[in-house]
This record gives sequence, structure tokens and C-alpha cells, in this order.
Amino acid sequence: MGAQIYTSRTLSDTVNPKWNFNCQFNIRDLYQDVLCITIFERDQFSPDDFLGRTEVPVATIKKELENKGPATRRLLLHEVPTGEVWVRLDLQLFQNRASK
Repeated sequence: MGAQIYTSRTLSDTVNPKWNFNCQFNIRDLYQDVLCITIFERDQFSPDDFLGRTEVPVATIKKELENKGPATRRLLLHEVPTGEVWVRLDLQLFQNRASK
């Protein structure tokens, strides 16, 4: 998936934010690409606080969603003592016209 980056809007005054954020990525290699999610808490007067990150191989998403449609998953955050993020995943594959 390379260097494709999306940034959600910042939600204020909540300890349990719900972003409802949609994004689409171009997949280069179905069996090697990895979806990475990194979460920060925005601080106005100091550096943002790192809350964790998680990764999901695109091949895992494909296997879990095959012929089933979107799925909601709980992903544990890494590089921090505790934390989780709930995501709704869907995978729609299209052939690149240039590769025909």
C-alpha cells in the first residue's frame, strides 16, 4: 500500500471517540500489503500523545471477508500497555486497467 496516508478529523472532549471515517487504498500486492492504523491524542500546547498502533495484513482481510461482506473487528493496540480500536473492514478488488 506504500505511503498512502489518511488522517481523520480530531474529536474533542471524549475519551471514547467514534470517528466513522472512511478511506480507500490502492493495493499493490494483495499478499504483502499491510493496513497500519496509528492513533494519537492531539494536544494543543504540547506534542501529541501516541496511543498505539495496529496492523492487519490485507491477505488476512481478504480471507476473513471472502464472500461475506464487511466485518467489524476489535484490534489490539501495540507499543502501549493497553488499548484497542474497533474497525469495520471491507475489501473490494478491482483490476488495474493499465495491467490488462
